[in-house]
Amino acid sequence: YYPNDNPAKIYSDWADFLYKTGSPETEYFELFEKAYKTNPEEMGVKAIPLYYEGIIKRNKDNNVQFIFDMYDNLTDVINRKVDNFSKKLEDFQTMETNGVELSDTQKNNKVAFSQNMESLGLVASLITDMSEEYATCERLIPLYQAEFENHKTDITWLSRSVDRLQNKGCTDSDFYDQIVEVYINADPSSNAYISYANLQLKKGDENKALEYFKKAVSLETDNYKKADILFKIAQIMQSKGRLADARTYAYQALESRPNLGKAYLLVAQMYASSANSCGGGDVFGVRMVYQAAVEKAYKAKSVDPSISTLANKFINSYGSKAPTTEDVFLKGISSGSSWRINCWISESVRVP
Repeated sequence: YYPNDNPAKIYSDWADFLYKTGSPETEYFELFEKAYKTNPEEMGVKAIPLYYEGIIKRNKDNNVQFIFDMYDNLTDVINRKVDNFSKKLEDFQTMETNGVELSDTQKNNKVAFSQNMESLGLVASLITDMSEEYATCERLIPLYQAEFENHKTDITWLSRSVDRLQNKGCTDSDFYDQIVEVYINADPSSNAYISYANLQLKKGDENKALEYFKKAVSLETDNYKKADILFKIAQIMQSKGRLADARTYAYQALESRPNLGKAYLLVAQMYASSANSCGGGDVFGVRMVYQAAVEKAYKAKSVDPSISTLANKFINSYGSKAPTTEDVFLKGISSGSSWRINCWISESVRVP
């Protein structure tokens, strides 16, 4: 009766109903497909992994490239939905910071946006896990090599291929060098400059790498996109063992997007990985580095509901290694006092 009233959501909800009632997979998959082709951003959160599961089932034996393409497409959909909720949530957070009392409707919306972001974060993690079996360097490099000649001018393909090779740690091959060179020539964009800077780091030319990192940042005017660029630089710096530089870029990303929780999680990871080296040769000192990591993970969770599940894993893991009440008592210091961590961290943290 209302064919133009958000049909993508209707197809998605219809498919979800058939799934829950035990209908044949072919029936609900067709409806998920219609929802995706109509407007993927209107698909229900639970629909995305169910649809992707069907994509994998139909293509795992004859078209792995399509599995990767759909993973990228669905990830883009999730990211756009998260960014949309995030911007709305950021407005409420800014109001509260400025002392503005939210109305009941705004409070309810804030809760709803947070819940949606958390659910989308779970879905993003789920489809990533579903694709892991296929996303290995041994599989990716030959696959992209075979497709390379046909996609040398396809900027989207080049961008996604380079990003996946970087994210999976497949940067040691000569093919990675080749595809990055083609990418930067085809599209001298901010994302391409990041990839090219990473290639310069691989070659040992840190000055040139820094030059291209700065170019990437200067080209972007959208704060959310700039935050993503700065975060990607932070990840690359972390992979190169340049932890202080990585933290600097993570904090710069947070300046552009204060609720980018994954930036805080990256800092938490780096702190935890440095616990033994930055603990001052003292067991309590090592535990306090983990306490610093815990605090960053809590900060990540507080500003970004989309990563709550992952943040909780960090909190539980690092929290189990942080000082206990007994540790604090035996050390002879007061709970709530300040403890200085030296090394590259160079930060004071509250004693639990």
